[in-house]
Amino acid sequence: MLSFRNSWVNPFLRLLQAGISVNFYDLHFKCTQLIGKKDKLMLNVYAGEDKLNLQQDNTNNRQQWGNKALSLTWNRVLGRRAFLNSFFNISSYNNIGGFRYTLYDSNGVVLQNRVYNTFSSLTQYNAQSQLEFSASNRLKFNIGGKASYTRIKPFDTNITSDFIDDPNAFTSFPPLSFKEMVVFYENEIKASWRLMIRPGVHFSLFEYNSFHYPSVQPRLYILYKLNNTQQVNFSFNHMTQYLHLLTNPYLGINSDAWIPSTEILRPKQAI
Repeated sequence: MLSFRNSWVNPFLRLLQAGISVNFYDLHFKCTQLIGKKDKLMLNVYAGEDKLNLQQDNTNNRQQWGNKALSLTWNRVLGRRAFLNSFFNISSYNNIGGFRYTLYDSNGVVLQNRVYNTFSSLTQYNAQSQLEFSASNRLKFNIGGKASYTRIKPFDTNITSDFIDDPNAFTSFPPLSFKEMVVFYENEIKASWRLMIRPGVHFSLFEYNSFHYPSVQPRLYILYKLNNTQQVNFSFNHMTQYLHLLTNPYLGINSDAWIPSTEILRPKQAI
C-alpha cells in the first residue's frame, strides 16, 4: 500500500495576498509478506513535513516541522493457542522555527533586522516482544518486554541576519539521551458470560546519566454485563511519564521542547 498527500493551497493564498503560505506532505508505505503458514512480516514507513510562513507588517514568522518513522513487525504462530508478536521501530521528530525582529535606536530609526532561529529534535528506538497465550476459553495471558533508547536535542538557537533551514547549521547542543526497560504481565479472566476481569502490572526502569528510577504500575479492568445490550466498566491505571514538555510562548506554534526526567525534575505519576 502506498499513499501520498500534498498541499495545493498556496496559489489561492497568494491571490488573497494574505501574507501567509502553508505547505505539507505526507508519505505512507506498507508492505505485508507471509512466510510459510506461521510467520508474517509487516513493514511500515512514514514521512511527513509541514511548513508555515507568516508575514505581517515588519515581522516574519517561519515554522517547519516533520516526522519520520519506520517499523518492522514479526507475527509468529507458536501453536493453536499461542502467538508471538515482536517489532522494532525508529521514529524521529524535528522542528525549526524562525522569528524576524527589528532593532530601533532611541529615535525610532531602524538599525538592523535579526532572525532568532531555533531547532529541536527527538529520535527514539524501540524493540518489543509480546507472548499471547490462551490456557482455555476463559483464561488468557499476555507477557512481554520492551527496550527503548531516546536521544533529544531540546533547544538549539542561532541569531543571524536570515532564516536557517539546515539543522547542521545550528550550534551543537549536548544531546540528552536516556533508556527505558519495561516488562509487563496481564491476565484476561472470563469468570462468567457477565463478568470479565483483566488484572496486570507493568514494571519499568528509567535511566538518564546517573539517575535511575524504577516504577511499578498496576492495572485493572473489569467488565460486567447487565444484559445483552448494557454493560458496566471499571478501570484503574497507574502510569509514569518520564518526558516533560516545555513551551516557548514567543515563537508561535512550533516552539515545543522535550526534556527527560532528572533527580530534580522527577517523573510524573498519574492514577
